[in-house]
Parts: sequence; C-alpha cells; structure tokens
Amino acid sequence: MSKQSLQADIDEYQDFINGIQKHATNINMTIASQTYTTAQVVQILQSLVTAGTSVLSTKTAWHDAVQGNQQMETQYAAFITNLRQTITAMYSNAESTLADFGLSPKKPRKALTTAQLAARAAKAKATREARGTTSKKQKAAITGSVTGVTITPVTTSPSSSTSAPAAVPPSASDRKIPAMPPAQARASASGMVVTRKAMRRFLGWVLLPCLACDEPAKIAPSQPTPTASSHQFVAAPSAAPSASVPRAQPSAARSPPTSHEAPPDEADAQSIHALVGLWNEAINAHDARTLAALYADPVELYGTSMPRARALAAKRASFAKHAKDELSDIQVSTRGHAQFRKKSTSRDGRVVEVTGYLEARETSGRWLIESEGDTTTDANLARAMELRCEAAVDSIVYATAEAKMAIKRINDGLKNARADDPVNLSGMIVPPNPGNAAWSVGICENHVDRMPCPYSFEVDPHTAVVTAFDVDGPKALKTDPALAAKVREACK
Repeated sequence: MSKQSLQADIDEYQDFINGIQKHATNINMTIASQTYTTAQVVQILQSLVTAGTSVLSTKTAWHDAVQGNQQMETQYAAFITNLRQTITAMYSNAESTLADFGLSPKKPRKALTTAQLAARAAKAKATREARGTTSKKQKAAITGSVTGVTITPVTTSPSSSTSAPAAVPPSASDRKIPAMPPAQARASASGMVVTRKAMRRFLGWVLLPCLACDEPAKIAPSQPTPTASSHQFVAAPSAAPSASVPRAQPSAARSPPTSHEAPPDEADAQSIHALVGLWNEAINAHDARTLAALYADPVELYGTSMPRARALAAKRASFAKHAKDELSDIQVSTRGHAQFRKKSTSRDGRVVEVTGYLEARETSGRWLIESEGDTTTDANLARAMELRCEAAVDSIVYATAEAKMAIKRINDGLKNARADDPVNLSGMIVPPNPGNAAWSVGICENHVDRMPCPYSFEVDPHTAVVTAFDVDGPKALKTDPALAAKVREACK
C-alpha cells in the first residue's frame, strides 16, 4: 500500500483488474521472478479491494458510533452529574456503600478561622495595591493629555432607569378587605351592586385611621356613629369590632433570638464587628468561597431558612445585578446581633437604603452568621403573612351557613329600602389586637350616614374555630375542614 489514501489504493487495484480483464486475459506474467497467471493476479487484486472496502465501511461505522456516543454523552451529562451528586448525598455517611457505587465521599473543606479570613482579605487587598489593580470607575478617571488638539466633548445623557425603592407596608387606610365571593353579591332596590366596597371606603375615611390611636375614634358630625337598626339583631358588644381598640401592627424589626439577649463583652463586640466587615467585603468582592466560611448551616436569608449550599447559590445569582454595599452606623446591641445602615447599589445604578442586620452564634471559638436580613423585608413579610391570614379568615366565615343566611336576610330587607336612604350590603374585618386575640368579621348594612353590623363573627386564628354572636349569645359554627386547615396554616 502506498502513502496515498486507502480509497485511492482501492481505485488503483480496481483499475488493474479492469485493464487485465480487457487487454491481458489468458497470459502469464513474471512478477519479482515468480510467474503468475492473469487469473491469479486478478484474485490477489480482488482480495486487496475487498479488504480495503471492508476497512472503509468499518471506519465509517466507527465514526458514526463515535458521533452517536458523543451525542449521548452530551444529552445525559447533566443527568449523570446529578445522579452522582444524589447518590453521594444519600450515602454521605456510609463510605463503604459509596465504594460499591465507585464513589468516594467529599473531603470536608478545612474551615478557616476568623483570623485566617482576615489575613486572607488583607493579603488580597495588599496584592491589588501592589499590582495597581483598579475598578472600572478608577480606570475611567485615568485619562491621557494632549496638546495642540481641540477636543469637543460630547455629553450623552444616560438612559433613565426607574429606581425601585424598598417596599413599605401599606398603612391602615390602604388596607384591602378581600372581595366578597360573586355568589354573595346582590342587587339592591336602588339598582346598585351590593358589595363591601363602600364599607372599605367608610373604614378608610373614618375608622381605620383611628385604630392605632389610644383614644376612641372621633367621627365627624356629618357621619353619626354607626348603630344597629331597630328591626334587626344587634351583635354582642364583645364581638363587635371596636374602633377604639389599638390595632396590632406587624413588627418593623426582627427581634434577636433569646439566646443572644446577653449584652456583648468587648472581645465579642470586636469579633462581631470583624465578622460584619468580612461579610461586607465578601459581598462586594462577589466571593462566595469566603461567604461559605462565614455562614452557618443552615442559615436564614431574609426570612427563609435554607441549607448553606442553597444560600450560596442564591448569593451567586444575586451577584449578577449587584454592584456594592456600603455599611454605616454598625452597632452590636446584643451578643451575636449586629445592626447597621446598608446602602445597596445595583449595576444599573439603582440605590436602596435599609436597616440591615446579622445574627451570629459562636461555635468552637468561631462566630458564624445564622441569619441575614433587613427590617424592611421583615415588615413586608409580616404584612404579607397578615394578609394571607385575613383572606383565609374571610373565606371560612363566608362559607358558613349562618353567614349565607345573614346575607340573605339583609338582602331581603334591602328590597324595602327607602329611596331617600340608599343602602348596600357590606362587611368589615378587624385583625387581632391586645383587647381581642381573635379576628372579628361583621356583615353590615352600609347607609349614607351609618353602618350597623347586625351579624358578627369571631375566628380563632390558632384553632380556626368560628363563633357567631346574636341575641342568644355566642355559638360555635360548623365549618369546612379544608378551609379550617387553611386558616391554621396561614395564621400560624
């Protein structure tokens, strides 16, 4: 075989065969001092053609097989990785079992001490200074100078981006009352849609601004105090939602764990200050490796407890939009609890300022962060939880037979409403407060100048027991078990 390609050799052998069969049949040939008949020569050439063709077909099949294998490897690469991680996690404490799978447990990474972390951060900072490493803004500030050239600066106004400030929990007057189910809406004699929308306005204008006051609500003379009409049941005084009871508000700041109530000594305060500094440097450097050494396992991030690995994944994802955090007014108020003002700047230039905090615990001589958050997020989470509880309470009350009967009775009475006294079916709901640990729900008549609530209910948020109040006194109602479970879950 020559140095040319195998296909060229096969073509050459076939040409020999064709030429012999055409011009040299039935003769003898002396090749390398040996005599061959043309039939013997053709037989040798044909065997070479057959062998070469077999090689080519096998090579093509091999290439196809290799390509198919590569495609399969690419398709299932993520699956195999996840399978390996799953098996390792399932039998992480059984080294012999992992060996049966051909795997070995991960070697635990040696945790660095606070001093080592501080030394590493200092070394990194010194290295940046020695190499002259600068940020994008610092590089942009360095420019060359020229002479003899007139430069006309071109100013381009940056594209405006709407800054998204931290969300603030709605005030009492912005409080939304869950809409009444469609089946419970009725048309009044005046043709108006019967909903609790008017009640919501009434509460926003008159009652709710006073729910957080220590003095009874003062209603304007043009809007007399709501009273029950003479021909209807009057709710028991203990059940009627009172406008003079202070309204419970979600906590604006998260309280430190009871285990950290002791005031810090000087050494602990210094350690926690150092921990806050290292945490802030790691956040700004987008250094998840350092964060892994600072976080406990599990750790709570902004109201959600999670494994450390998941917390680090969340941090890595947030780095894509994060530019830097600036901390000020750092205070270590109790042992393990540090609070500070945090100014966060995103890559698109948005700035949000909040009161942040870290809660840490000391383990084997090292302080680890077990909770990270800010008071604005805590207040929003508390408000969202209260709204979920309110919706569940509203649903369980209006699903009872007694509430449906109350709505029917009021609607029947509305048919006889006077033209000069338009009225709508409405309702009100008041959260637990220091004077009453239960939710209060009222089914009311909304007149122009008054709003009597002849039917009143209370819901215990912990047991989901619904109690109705009428002239005969309190009465526990039969409720939907599924709705009761939702109340207990939403209000826990």
